[in-house]
Amino acid sequence: MKKQTAKWLEYADRDYELARSLLRRKKRPVHSHICFLSQQSAEKYLKAFLIEHDLPFEKTHNLARLIDLILTIRPEWELYKLPAVILTRYAVEFRYPGDEEPNKKSATDAMTIASDIRTVVLTDLKY
Repeated sequence: MKKQTAKWLEYADRDYELARSLLRRKKRPVHSHICFLSQQSAEKYLKAFLIEHDLPFEKTHNLARLIDLILTIRPEWELYKLPAVILTRYAVEFRYPGDEEPNKKSATDAMTIASDIRTVVLTDLKY
């Protein structure tokens, strides 16, 4: 595994583990942060995959765009595209006060999508 890939995976794991710990919190679980960190972890896992496979990507938070790049070598990952679209909105939407606040279901769904992306990436990379 490339050194840069491992570094991206390390950062992705940090975001993922922090989101998981926030989700388990009984008192004041910060749903907006769980959603944000879930998106961030998925983004980093996908970018690690792209780096490992020498697939260049632009600076983006759009997970569906990253999946599109991966589809060139893993067409079976098409099933992650719609979840990626859902998760992408958490990159910025809930970072600031607004009309809609995420709830426990949003946070749980975000975490599930991030977990699925994490699993497929780590399995593929044999990490």
